[in-house]
Amino acid sequence: MDDTFKRIITLFKKAYIDTITPDERQELEAFLGNPHLRKVYDEWIGHELLKEGILMGKRFPYRRAFAAFKRSVRVRRLYRRQFYAAATVAAVLLAASSLYWFRSPGRGEASVPVAEASAIVPGHGQARIRLANGEVVTMSDQNLLVDEHGETRITYEEGKITYSSSQSSDELIFNDLIVPVGGECTITFDDGTKAWVNADTKITYPVKFTGKERKIHVEGEAYFEVQANAKPFIVHTSLGEITALGTAFAVRAYREEEMAATLVSGRIAYTGYCTMELVPNEQIVVSPSGKVVKNKVDVHEHIGWKEGVFVFNKRTLESIMTDLARWYEFTVSYKHPELKRIPFSGHLKRYDDIHAFLELLRETGEVDYVIQDRYILLF
Repeated sequence: MDDTFKRIITLFKKAYIDTITPDERQELEAFLGNPHLRKVYDEWIGHELLKEGILMGKRFPYRRAFAAFKRSVRVRRLYRRQFYAAATVAAVLLAASSLYWFRSPGRGEASVPVAEASAIVPGHGQARIRLANGEVVTMSDQNLLVDEHGETRITYEEGKITYSSSQSSDELIFNDLIVPVGGECTITFDDGTKAWVNADTKITYPVKFTGKERKIHVEGEAYFEVQANAKPFIVHTSLGEITALGTAFAVRAYREEEMAATLVSGRIAYTGYCTMELVPNEQIVVSPSGKVVKNKVDVHEHIGWKEGVFVFNKRTLESIMTDLARWYEFTVSYKHPELKRIPFSGHLKRYDDIHAFLELLRETGEVDYVIQDRYILLF
């Protein structure tokens, strides 16, 4: 690849992850004198290309993307230097990276031979419900109809669980919804509230909401569309409670991790280490130590999984692999600890094979991998 072209790409990467030096910034500005290249750069730095890809589902299969990249490199060698600017950089940003995986420059290419990839496939709809009497009902491919205490019907069809009550008993009867690693499901509570439940999650809830509030307990991750009701809807976590009325929001509360609540629409309030209200496009993050931070966010990064896409914005490789391991059900280790801290940004279709992501890591020349059964070694 021509040195000028490689330099433009390197400067784009450094600017995107905020590691560019003043001298490199000056060098980049010289390239950006080309108005077409400036347009591509502004859209990339402003995340417009990333957002468009998320919202429109625009993504090439990785093999086709890399083939397009290699073809573009062959054509590019025929260009005179002054014609590189916009077309070549745009081609790489949209085709070669495909999922927009960019990270800080660093270690150089790995030379260790890679083993033949084993099959690690994405998760699928699966869950278990523990009834009030302790019986466990497995939800898989078959449709089910269960009576709970003779007054609540639980149906399971096409990956969706629905509760409906035929009587007006005030007794609180609790069920547990357990979604394993590699699983997901959708549940509609008796009041009409819907929840999309991510892998490795447990929710405890009454089969029928009675009293002055609607309270459930969450350990894991779920997205809620709350049915408007005079009774507040409360999500209890180990690090505090989120209260809503008619609202759409996500809660992430995995064991030994920070708790995060992200508001899409309506209003929610956090109570725990402090009391705080959120408006749409805000997120509250609560650490196990009690530190509470509120930020403006792009909600698609935090609810993309519910829409069938993983979205990462300058997330460390360790953090990304933790999320992917819950969905694809694998174990990961790192030959070099510094690999865990490499930042990446991008999006990946949730139902793609894990190799779509791993091949992108390999193409960076910074990270390679070996798969053995359900074990992945990154080096």
